[in-house]
Amino acid sequence: MLTDTQMLQAMHFRSSVALQVTLDQDYNVPDNKSDIEKVIVENGEIQIQNIKTMPDKMILKGSLFWRMAYLKDRQNCTLDHMEGELPFEEVVNMDGLTEEARIRVDCEMEDLRVTMIHSRKVSVRSVVNVKVHASAVEEIPVVSEISDTEK
Repeated sequence: MLTDTQMLQAMHFRSSVALQVTLDQDYNVPDNKSDIEKVIVENGEIQIQNIKTMPDKMILKGSLFWRMAYLKDRQNCTLDHMEGELPFEEVVNMDGLTEEARIRVDCEMEDLRVTMIHSRKVSVRSVVNVKVHASAVEEIPVVSEISDTEK
């Protein structure tokens, strides 16, 4: 009995890590914006810009893009807005990680608080949950054909 084999590519799970990143930064209100009377609403989103893998660790670079609306005049009830970017960089240790690994990063903003320090300054604080999954492509030999040839 003779068999033919071919190589099949399969994704193989390497490792997974979960971590929390705390972001904290103060921002001045730009000169072209009005003074803040009261923060009304804030929101934001996390974007990952770069992932660099190395043996057993990776560097994750991203940013929190935040926005807020605020009351600038109580008597006329007029609003204004402000936005900014809070960059971050984290070293993530992962046993068994190689430079060829395929990485999937899931980020979830657990908390975002934009608070007024005074009329010309705000504090932006956030807690971000990060889940990193690493997998690698492996080639596995599989039987592709079996022939029964008798001589």
